[in-house]
Amino acid sequence: MLEVFGTARSLSKKGCPSGDAVDEPANKPPEAELVWGEEFASLRELQARPSEYVWRHDNDRLHSKLNYMSPVEFRLAGLSL
Repeated sequence: MLEVFGTARSLSKKGCPSGDAVDEPANKPPEAELVWGEEFASLRELQARPSEYVWRHDNDRLHSKLNYMSPVEFRLAGLSL
């Protein structure tokens, strides 16, 4: 999925697992949340799933590390970690 969006993976140092806690849902194997056990009516429907997932992750999912804001809300508020 990272290649599809042209994104580089950022990993924390050894022994510091909380460094990527905010990105953890996006780093899971895509099949875990995107397609496992799903049936798709068409290839187009399957291809749209990653975009929907990323949009939901950025706009709807609240993160404790971001003061229970979505990543988009956090950025729009001008905050940083």
